[in-house]
Amino acid sequence: MAHRLESLCSFVDIRANLPAMTDESAETRFHGVGVSPGIARGNIQVMRDELEEIDRYSIAPSQVSVEIARFESALVQTRIQILEMQQKIAEAIGTKDAGIFDAHLLVVEDRTLIDEVLRKLECDHLNVEAIFHDVAAKYAETLGQIDDPYLRERALDIQDVMRRVVRNLQGKAPKMMPLPGEAHILVAHNLTPSDTASMDRHRVLGIAIDLGSRTSHTAIMARSLTIPAAVGLHDVTENVESGAMGLLDGYTGLLIVNPSPETLAYYGKVEVRQSEVSKELSVLRFPARRGRAISDISARRRIGPTTSAYHPNIRSWRRQNRRRNRCERRAQSFFRLARNPFLPRAS
Repeated sequence: MAHRLESLCSFVDIRANLPAMTDESAETRFHGVGVSPGIARGNIQVMRDELEEIDRYSIAPSQVSVEIARFESALVQTRIQILEMQQKIAEAIGTKDAGIFDAHLLVVEDRTLIDEVLRKLECDHLNVEAIFHDVAAKYAETLGQIDDPYLRERALDIQDVMRRVVRNLQGKAPKMMPLPGEAHILVAHNLTPSDTASMDRHRVLGIAIDLGSRTSHTAIMARSLTIPAAVGLHDVTENVESGAMGLLDGYTGLLIVNPSPETLAYYGKVEVRQSEVSKELSVLRFPARRGRAISDISARRRIGPTTSAYHPNIRSWRRQNRRRNRCERRAQSFFRLARNPFLPRAS
């Protein structure tokens, strides 16, 4: 056990810097926040937001009841779609991560939002698409200005539901992510929970977005799907085009476009060292137990401390147990450190 810990310590001390960019290199680096560990390399696919036009027209007072019926039908349809997506995520990666859509269901059922839409329908006599869009956008803007990451994420929930309700009012199918058939690194301004849930995780090698935080839905879903991801890259979508070669470091939050041969070689070595450390950590975390050792407390009470050949008395057993616990704690500390042990520091 000791020699494995010493070996891991020597690995952790290896913290070579990422090779500096040269004037001749076409490499470009974007710095963000790493939220899902791993390294991905492949062609970049940029997904840019497409604003949908919403018709605005006046309605007669007699048509208000018709618009209310359309609104109620769209809300029911949206709720069914969210529940179906939630079930899909629960079956794919677990009920815990599917719980992020609970906030969407709360938006659909929010009486304050619904009542304000109904009130404005009675007062403004506009079509319900335009009124619902205005009301929901105002709520999202208010939440987005609050200096709290959790509440800012709720603004994204409202925007996601708003787009879905409006499309249902327009009689359109739910919008899907237009992605290529080959594997790629997805670059976007932001991703809604619906976007993340609908993407093909077998074709998305990594995720890089302008916005987001460690607690964002994108970060949570990426970690659950074990997809390397970086957020907070600011304006990467404005400076990158689809088809460019990219390398994404989900540990440090670094997106490298057109990486140089030196950078690719460096990350190749990093991945090899990472694999070696992971194997050592797995041995430390799940050590082979000696066959005669008695670790179950109830079994020791039944047998008695003096009847075991491996633990002739209780003091000996306690010493063995303390040593085993120390090794386990040290192994766990290395596991935490392994999330970013000797990986490159962004330069």
